[in-house]
Amino acid sequence: MFSGTTDLVALYGITEREKAVTVTHAGVPHPDAECHGVVAQATQNRVLVVFVSALQRVAHPPAFADTDAEVGKH
Repeated sequence: MFSGTTDLVALYGITEREKAVTVTHAGVPHPDAECHGVVAQATQNRVLVVFVSALQRVAHPPAFADTDAEVGKH
């Protein structure tokens, strides 16, 4: 469960930033990664927070994202 209004406000802010970024922008994957971190924190499960944080550091989600315009059309 979400820990409260703060988590919902953070998630809302992330989704609003995602709406403002075009698919060809290099920053496209960052809000998605941030969203996963906020959801993990909202669970108030420290093990999940640490796991998500470690996974993001190792996997580097932005490095795997194909952000060209053709992908965005689909």
